Amino acid sequence: MALATASTDLGALLLGVGLLLLVGGWAWRLRRQQRAAPPDSTTVLPATAIDLSALTAEQAAQLQPFEQAVGDRPRDPIAWYNRATTLDQMGQAQAALASYDRALQLKPDFPEAWNNRGSLLDDLGRHQEALASYERALQLRPDFFEARFNQANTLRQLGRYQEALRAYEQVLTFRPDSGEAWHLHGLTLASLERWQEAVNSYDKALAINSSDPRVWQSRGLALVHLERYAEALASYERALQLGLESASLWAGHALAHHRLGNWMEALNSYDRALQQDPRRSQIWVQRGLVLMDLNLYGLAIQSFDRALQMDPDDAEAHYAKACCCAWEGQVPQALQALEQALRLQPERYRPLLASEPYFDLIRGEPSFTAFLTALSGLGTDTNSTSLTRTAPSSAS
Repeated sequence: MALATASTDLGALLLGVGLLLLVGGWAWRLRRQQRAAPPDSTTVLPATAIDLSALTAEQAAQLQPFEQAVGDRPRDPIAWYNRATTLDQMGQAQAALASYDRALQLKPDFPEAWNNRGSLLDDLGRHQEALASYERALQLRPDFFEARFNQANTLRQLGRYQEALRAYEQVLTFRPDSGEAWHLHGLTLASLERWQEAVNSYDKALAINSSDPRVWQSRGLALVHLERYAEALASYERALQLGLESASLWAGHALAHHRLGNWMEALNSYDRALQQDPRRSQIWVQRGLVLMDLNLYGLAIQSFDRALQMDPDDAEAHYAKACCCAWEGQVPQALQALEQALRLQPERYRPLLASEPYFDLIRGEPSFTAFLTALSGLGTDTNSTSLTRTAPSSAS
């Protein structure tokens, strides 16, 4: 597409070790307002091959005037640029890229073409080349909002958060009234675990547009990391009131309830999340932990089993299942699950064995005693944290 696009992962919620993503995007179309003077080049470039079979009759008719233009004026960069944007919108990525390249061969000082070329390269997954194109656009026009914005988004997508943050700050000097830019600025701060600053940016976005549910969801996640659970819950509920429905949103809503001790509300929200996407294994894990708090261990085991069907290497699910099985007196099942947890994350779970209250009912069982004896002398990590009270970790 001939668009300056920005992908954002909105409301990313880390539960245990799993990242739940809701991906959204925004786009800015560049208007073709200027016709550049024809450059001095005398080279006539051949037309780029187009897959006509991929075009509808309406698209072929729409493209025809642009084909005619480059045929009549093969040294006119604007004609090639217009052809490129049209092909881009029709999904003819390679032909569009070749047309942008031809426009730039004829007119290297063409910032719109450099920007749109970068956007197309991003769509093709060629992000380093895209960054180079945005940089050329910005060299030509330092205050080019779309190019700086796209540069920031690409840097963020590549995990270069400090550079992305600086780019977003430049974007905001151009347009301090851009709520979407403030939102993305906040998401970048969140990726750097600068949670309070992220909340500040979200608040600025909401001061510009208080009806964007994605910002409310992002704000909720940051507040969870700040352990301000009541405020987080209010943000999530505002996002729901504004009509946003996603597994990540409901999972965040559930997590805030869980941290506040509202276990039935948390369970209901996890169920709503799973209605949205039953393939999220970490939601099944978190649902199981709520059921443990409700002393519904049989149902918790079922939730952990659902998670393990999707992710057999989820150590947290194995350990939680072991705790439930032990509490229910199911010693062989408890030992089998515990063995898996220790195989996957021994440094986390081995230190818990001596003091885990869920194992108290089976400590006198010979098989459990033999299991502990076999593990003795292997050392422990006293910094390990409890399964059911692990705070959300940070992630981009």
